[in-house]
Formats: sequence, C-alpha cells, structure tokens
Amino acid sequence: MSFQKRIREKLIKLTGYWIYKQKHIPIGCDLYYDLKYRIGLPMNIVFDIGANEGQTALPLHNYFSFSDIYCIEPVMDTYNILTRNTSHIKKIKRFQIAFGENNENKSILLFDNTESCMNSLNEVSMNNYEGAKNEIITIVKGDDFCLRNNIKKIDLLKIDTEGYEIQVINGFSEMIKNNQISAVYCEAGFNPQNVRNTYIEKIHSLMYKNNFSLYGVYEISNWQIKTGNNYGNFLYLNNEFIKNSLLYSGFAS
Repeated sequence: MSFQKRIREKLIKLTGYWIYKQKHIPIGCDLYYDLKYRIGLPMNIVFDIGANEGQTALPLHNYFSFSDIYCIEPVMDTYNILTRNTSHIKKIKRFQIAFGENNENKSILLFDNTESCMNSLNEVSMNNYEGAKNEIITIVKGDDFCLRNNIKKIDLLKIDTEGYEIQVINGFSEMIKNNQISAVYCEAGFNPQNVRNTYIEKIHSLMYKNNFSLYGVYEISNWQIKTGNNYGNFLYLNNEFIKNSLLYSGFAS
C-alpha cells in the first residue's frame, strides 16, 4: 500500500469519513455532481413534478442557477408554502396542477401539512383516515402542458409522486417518442408489497421500452426493509442523448 493510501486509511479510521477525490466519488453518491460533471446534461429546462415545498428545486437552483425550473405541485396549502419558499427566485416557475396520462379533475384525500410529502393521486396511497381533508386536483398531460408553454426540450424530468410515476411518464408519450426528454429521475420501490411506491420492475420496463437506460441509483432508503417499503431514486438517460454526449464518447468520467 502506498504512503498516500495509508494516510487515507488512517484518516478514514480517525474521522469516520470516507475520503475521495471529487472525480472519484462513486456514481449514485451525489446527483448534482453526476448531472453536471459526469453526464454533462445542459440543464436548461428542468421539471420538478411533485415539487412539494421546494426541497429539490432549491438545491437544483443553487447548483444550476441558469436553469429554468418548472415546479409542479397540485395541493393548495403545499403550493402556497412552495411559493413562499421560492418566489424570490425568477428562474423557478410554479404551477398548481398535477401531471398524469389524462386531462381531468380528481378528488384526493390529503395528509396533514406536516406530512404533505405523502400526498398522492395514487388511491391506495391517499389518507383514508376518517376526517381527512378532500381537495379537487387538476391533472394535465405533460405533452399538452409543454405544447401550451412552447417547451420543446426537457433536460431533466424529476418525478416524486408517491406511486403515480407511471401515469406521469405516460402523459409525456409524444415528447418521449421524439427524444425530447434527456433524463428522467424518479422514485420507485424495491418490493412489490410496497403499495406507496411504484415497483421498480414496472419503471424499468416502461423506461427501457421508451428508449432509456438506467444510469444510477440514488438516496436508497432501507429503514423500512422489514415491511418491504424500502425505495430509492433512479436516474435514466435517453439513449439518443447518450449516443451524442461526451458520456458516450468516454470524455466524461
């Protein structure tokens, strides 16, 4: 073992921290680093579907200050918090709607504001406790939204909709078919018993069918593995983007 490696091992044991050169950080540790330096996504247009209170939009803006970020959050109270958290940033645009595979209105049962990240259009994931607040949500197809807003290309489509990911993706069928979406980042469950999160095999099947390849897995949560409710976030890249990118030619590392 070299002197440098011995020093590194001692520092790891002493501090409890792994030490890497930034370019050697394993894929899956830092989404923003991978997007910027390894993949080289332009990041001009980003969709944050299921934006909640801005937990993703704000760090995205910090890392990619030039990006136009479209935050999609349908629940009124949560949307108001999102607006309060992001209204000072011109690059973050907010829309109080949901995305799905049909243009329609749907009634959902809401969780308390302290658990707003659990709200979902997936019926089995709704708050079914007696007295839960009801709200009518407007659902729009992603293709139609992009047509109305003259959006011809999405660099990153982030989806966190608690089991409603398939419907959201299907709503972008035309843009996906025309290779107008470069990357999709979505949450999925590892176990078919997990009814809150879309099962990863369903996501895999749909994404491969739509000409995407899996690039990395991020933010794995295994604390509920005993109940089968463990999940993670998956980054898929469009195969046409891969062929034409520095990533494909070997220059990105």
